[in-house]
Amino acid sequence: MVNIGGVGHGTRVTVCGASGGVGSYAVQFAKARGARVTAVCSAPNADLARRLGADAVADYKTVHFTKVVGEQDIVFDAVGRDSFGIVAPVLAPGGRYITTIPGASSVLASLASGAIRLATLGRKPSAHLVLVRANGDDLEQIAALMAQGRVKSLIDSRYPLAEARAALERSRSWRSRGKIVLEVA
Repeated sequence: MVNIGGVGHGTRVTVCGASGGVGSYAVQFAKARGARVTAVCSAPNADLARRLGADAVADYKTVHFTKVVGEQDIVFDAVGRDSFGIVAPVLAPGGRYITTIPGASSVLASLASGAIRLATLGRKPSAHLVLVRANGDDLEQIAALMAQGRVKSLIDSRYPLAEARAALERSRSWRSRGKIVLEVA
């Protein structure tokens, strides 16, 4: 989100899945860089999202976030229920839709937006698929934010290795609040 989205002071960011294992970090990273963050989560998770740093919260069970957020520079989707086509109307010129869990339409939009960017010099919104890989510089920055207390790991639950199936089911429920830890020792 930081590298692709260029998150900085005043950037308007919406995080879908803001209370989950990926979204909870996205809220904190964006806030640490000075962004104005709207968290999309259920009402029971609204207080958690605010504690993570969200300036505003949209309850996805009540209304679709695109009806309430206004123009956004970045929509970071850690849930994958939406597509670029649904989100594009709220993206500012040059805005970015970044997803970690794409559907087929998001993948196609991501590929197509590369051609759109070349043709319009970046004025139109674009879609990006993020595949995570370790990067030493990024990990150092994350470690520094954690050491400063500006980013915290949110643990939903812990499972011994023998209960890996239960951990997987918890993950598949889409109801975790933070990370699910599988203990191997």
